[in-house]
Amino acid sequence: MLVRNPKWWGNPGGPSKIDIRTNTDDQSAYQQLQNKEIQVEGGQPDGPVAQEVNASGGQYKLITGIGVTYEHLDYNAKNPLFQKYPELRKALSDCVNRQDIINKVVADVDPAIKPLGMVLFLPNEKAYQDHYANTGHGDETAAKKVLTDAGWTMGSNGYLQKDGQTATITIGHKTNDRREQTVQAIQAECKPAGIQIEDFTSDGFNSKDLPAGNYQVALFAWTGSPFKSGLDAIYQTKQGALGGANYQSYSDPKVDALFQQADGELDFN
Repeated sequence: MLVRNPKWWGNPGGPSKIDIRTNTDDQSAYQQLQNKEIQVEGGQPDGPVAQEVNASGGQYKLITGIGVTYEHLDYNAKNPLFQKYPELRKALSDCVNRQDIINKVVADVDPAIKPLGMVLFLPNEKAYQDHYANTGHGDETAAKKVLTDAGWTMGSNGYLQKDGQTATITIGHKTNDRREQTVQAIQAECKPAGIQIEDFTSDGFNSKDLPAGNYQVALFAWTGSPFKSGLDAIYQTKQGALGGANYQSYSDPKVDALFQQADGELDFN
């Protein structure tokens, strides 16, 4: 519960108190809104709920906009399968169709959403550029060629194989309907390329599996910030207090040096 601050010197805000409920199911939260148990629902993008709100005849209003939270796939650089067969990562990046995922999962919420082209700067920031124009377009032919050029051959199960190993990639995420829908979309996109996508879901994925590196590919979200030094923990090599959120175990001395240089730069440009 939030209550007014009696020491606030300005005009008092609207209600004297605000009760906040936690609900991980957007459909049930919308039901509470219909039952007048709550007055405002704020949740994750949910296509079916958005459809219901838009079909309510104006009884309820859907408010959306581009924020600073973005979902992404993190590849675990220390995963043994990726270390032995790095071509699997390239093939996955080719067969995933980011626009198709948007169309299937969040277009009902906001049809203006576009695939993200940069993670250090976001579309509403001046320095934003599209660095991912050549990936994530659902090019199954290119994905399949990456693997066949590396010696993978089609097996009787409809998936590529090499050294007795099926081209299987597991995507892990916390229990969430939208992320399950995302994995389902990727499964459909990558199967024509001969890549089998498996879905691993756990309530404790973000708090346990992700920090422990117990994943092959992780599907989760970051929240952007205008304070770019906060990104150090995500991309710098893990050492001491640095790289605390570098769950993908990425390491590049040049990147480390550039982040340290940028942190000491006063000129934004």
